[in-house]
Amino acid sequence: MESKKLSVKQNMLYNTIGSFVYLFCQWLITIVVVWFSNYENAGILSLAMSVNNIFFTISTFGLKHYQVSDIENKYNDIEYVVTRCITCLSSTFICLLFVLINSTHYSFYQSACIIVYFVFKISESFIDVFQGIQQKKYRMDFVGKSYIIRGILTLLSFTATIKLTGDLMISLLAMTLLSILITLAYDFNICKKLSDFSKKIDWKKICLLLKENFPLMINAVFMTGMVSVARFFLELYVGEEILGIYSSIATPTVIIQTACNMIYVPLVTEYAVYYSNKDEKSFKKLIFQVCGAFLAIFVVCTFGVLLLGNFGLKLLFGAEILKYSYLLLQTMIVTFMVAVMYWLSAILVVERKQKLVMVINGVAILLNIIISMIMIPIYKIEGINYVLFIVLAVDILLLTIAVWWTTNKHFKY
Repeated sequence: MESKKLSVKQNMLYNTIGSFVYLFCQWLITIVVVWFSNYENAGILSLAMSVNNIFFTISTFGLKHYQVSDIENKYNDIEYVVTRCITCLSSTFICLLFVLINSTHYSFYQSACIIVYFVFKISESFIDVFQGIQQKKYRMDFVGKSYIIRGILTLLSFTATIKLTGDLMISLLAMTLLSILITLAYDFNICKKLSDFSKKIDWKKICLLLKENFPLMINAVFMTGMVSVARFFLELYVGEEILGIYSSIATPTVIIQTACNMIYVPLVTEYAVYYSNKDEKSFKKLIFQVCGAFLAIFVVCTFGVLLLGNFGLKLLFGAEILKYSYLLLQTMIVTFMVAVMYWLSAILVVERKQKLVMVINGVAILLNIIISMIMIPIYKIEGINYVLFIVLAVDILLLTIAVWWTTNKHFKY
């Protein structure tokens, strides 16, 4: 089983199909909550998702790209898994502390939904490290199958429960329990066959792994916060119903980030191989190929929004949402910029420039907080995209300069 390796194209195909199915199912959940409930519950779900994006990032420690680009096996698979256990415990403490601190702002029901959805994201966090093992073994067929199984079953469980009960929290709980079961029964068992989990745990190396990649965790929080912070201020200043409307409009645009992720994520290990071997031609060729693919995705999605945007929004959410349809193209551009930010940051991680990428995205998140506090109270729902246009443009410019400088320096010397 371990000796069989799939080609890069095969891995990309499995990852693409699986990722698309899973994220499409997750997107449908945000639609289903509107169909069988209301915009208030859609806002609560969006709040739980936005808040838990930060805690999920802490639990993953931003290690995925580092793990799959560790081609010299500085750390073994069991050390990555044990590290994930530690980071998940840490994020659990932080999540509970956050809910406690904000108990006067959030209702008990909102807090309960945040906690239940957090447990769901913890199951995803463990799947993330298991998929890292599978990707390094060039077996992303298991990744694709896991995505498809979890996507379909979690969607069905959520839909059935919310239709029967109308209760968002109970529906999230049903989805969460099923996700945990799939993680243990499928993903964990696959990794036990691909890797040797009986190896002795070296706690010094685990401490070193956490210390070395602490900047990556901070950076991952910053990147996740690019959108989550702006949404937090939108809910704070305008309310959860408006956040629910914005989130509903934004959900179709996730396809552009998904498509971009499908392109570059399976190539991270290839970047690492070319970088380690100082194969400048192949490394830069891969960068330009990804740029071309990103541009093609952007053009196709732009035409799709212009031609079918209003029809799609009306079909999914009803005619009443069309007064906000002008936000769709703006939000799609923002989502594309987010995808570019993640890709450029991944290249810097491959080049082991953890501190540099942390500083750049840290500057951007600070700018995000400042501008959000100024513009969102003034421009309301329109303000969130204004904020993100400015912040992401600055961030992408700085990241591009950093990639150009570090890459040329490496291959020159």
